[in-house]
Amino acid sequence: MLLKIILWLGLVAVIVTGWLLLPSPFWQYVFFLRIPLLMGVLLIALPFLATGALKSMLKNLFVLRGPGQIALTILGATVAGTAVTFVVAIILGGAPARFGVPELPGVSSSKVWYYVLAIALALPTTLTVFELSQEEMDNNKRWSGLFLGVSFGVIFLFLFKLIQNFLSVDKIPGINKVLVKAISFLTQHSSKAAGYIDNGILNNNHFDAIVFFIVLVVIYIIAFKLFMPSSLPPDKKIQEPPALLYVMLLISVSVLLLGSLTFFFDYSRISVLFFWVLIAVALYRLLNVDHYFTLKDAPEQPEEQKNLTALLQKRLDKQDLEEPLAKQTVVVVCASGGGIQAAGWTAQVLTGLQEELGESFTK
Repeated sequence: MLLKIILWLGLVAVIVTGWLLLPSPFWQYVFFLRIPLLMGVLLIALPFLATGALKSMLKNLFVLRGPGQIALTILGATVAGTAVTFVVAIILGGAPARFGVPELPGVSSSKVWYYVLAIALALPTTLTVFELSQEEMDNNKRWSGLFLGVSFGVIFLFLFKLIQNFLSVDKIPGINKVLVKAISFLTQHSSKAAGYIDNGILNNNHFDAIVFFIVLVVIYIIAFKLFMPSSLPPDKKIQEPPALLYVMLLISVSVLLLGSLTFFFDYSRISVLFFWVLIAVALYRLLNVDHYFTLKDAPEQPEEQKNLTALLQKRLDKQDLEEPLAKQTVVVVCASGGGIQAAGWTAQVLTGLQEELGESFTK
């Protein structure tokens, strides 16, 4: 107990010392970058938690069953890392104009760091998936999945770069005009548009994020169409995507949406948390999501059905009448937890045994 207190006091001392020594603009940027920082830390920490402190809860997320699942997960991690970098670029590039904070020295105007940071954020998930999936597949399949995943990631970044160049505001001025009008309408004040528009042109970082979001939506729609549940038999269905892919997509969408909202609302000192609570309350009231059921009193059961011993004895008496020489037997089937899935699986197994063994199975 004393050791824990000392560790906590040491941690507090380190935080306070850092707070006092580091300049104020540093903490301002930490605040404005809170969403991408949290999501970036999550991308890095999740694999370590899955192999460490939360192994019992998260490890199976990283244990995949085929090369296709490894490839999709690596692609998803690359997409998530790219989403984080775009939000970081938006805030670093627009914070000085929008919030009046000093520009950070050493922030490169080159976009190469986008891709370097995206790959770095995807690396922990990639390595952990490759390592833990050896429980379900041999080395050849793991290496195939790794090669496919890295290839998919590189192709994704390359295609996105091509789309960026093709849809740039310089080549299609009409896009810039429409987006500038939309932002001007939302801000309703020239000062509120700071950080978005420079000399009548949409900031490149915002445009890149919009293009990326469109690409992400297209990927989601394609994945939905490919993996949508159908009536085909299991052996003809495409291998289902891993749950970890959905986690990566959720991180991607969350960081883009929440990061964009914080950049917009921080100017007016409006909490995004308050914004989300307001939306949740409004949807709750408008969509009437509560479900009400009329509860009726259960019909009165005969006394003999309330007595378990009497019911078992009745079952044995019936068995004794049908086969007097047979040994009286009662089998109790215990299904492991899981609710409806456990009940369904138990029913399927018992039905299969009944079909295989005939009537003798239930005697």
